[in-house]
Amino acid sequence: MAMTQITNSPANNLLANYPSGTGTLLNVPFVQCDPTNGNYFVTTGRDLVTFICLPAASAPAYNPLLAYTTGQVVTGGSPATQYVAVASVPVGTPPPNLTYWALYASSTLTLTSAPDQCTGRTFPITGYAVPVFDTAQTSVEFLVLPSSYFTQANGQFQFQASSNLVYVCVRSL
Repeated sequence: MAMTQITNSPANNLLANYPSGTGTLLNVPFVQCDPTNGNYFVTTGRDLVTFICLPAASAPAYNPLLAYTTGQVVTGGSPATQYVAVASVPVGTPPPNLTYWALYASSTLTLTSAPDQCTGRTFPITGYAVPVFDTAQTSVEFLVLPSSYFTQANGQFQFQASSNLVYVCVRSL
């Protein structure tokens, strides 16, 4: 699986430029998660990882001229409803075709753990619900240390979101 690297940013104040309303304006350190391939960053010591999920209403309208990949959320159907792609969607396949689309309910995270050095067991977190961003600036934060269960032997912290409505910011502390 090819993963997208997210760079570590210096600590900064995130509150001033959080997205507002249903727009997708994010300050520079935030990156949209890749729900198809996943993401990673290389731990630098103490890293604060912040996840936010945009409201479902911010999903773009379905476009019949586009193909969609797993995890992309669109607004479509009548009445207008949000759907998430559960497989690669061919051009011209609108929701609610249940072969390719499911009703969008929420976004989750999967954090990949490294194998235990003695037993080889892993302790991944799967299906962790990301709270929807609102005016209270709701987010989930993880403090990642180089020695944590979630740091791979090569120093990577790997994760995957279930939809493209999830954004992440990694800050070195």
